[in-house]
Amino acid sequence: MQILKFLNKLITRFIFIGEIPIAPGTCASFFAVLLLYYFPFLNNLYVIILLLFLGIIGSNFEEVNTNIKDNQKIVIDEITGMFVTFVFLPVNLWNLILGFILFRLFDIKKVSLINSSQNLPQGWGVMADDILAGISANVILRLLFYIFG
Repeated sequence: MQILKFLNKLITRFIFIGEIPIAPGTCASFFAVLLLYYFPFLNNLYVIILLLFLGIIGSNFEEVNTNIKDNQKIVIDEITGMFVTFVFLPVNLWNLILGFILFRLFDIKKVSLINSSQNLPQGWGVMADDILAGISANVILRLLFYIFG
């Protein structure tokens, strides 16, 4: 059981980025940007589905074992949300910078539906707000591309 707990922490805290004491969500989001910049082939729906699956199951496992709802050390949700921000968009430096800023704004502000999605049961609530923040950032990026070419 100990090995399972360790592996789950490794996944949900994304190689222990979640253990960073100051702004672990922002650090994880920045790490996701670096992953996409250096490994643009990760910018695909299959990776997002895998991260979502691991995030829902892993976050639920963490909540059950720690009794902490949406522990800030769980950062797989930020990684997944950042990947959603850029899915089907070109990966370049300016897009990554702008997408990072937009995602963090939506994730921190948690307006309307994004905020209420945190009330979903089990690991869904942990993942949903970041998925919605990523979708919101993705839509804004697309609008900006449409307007400014």
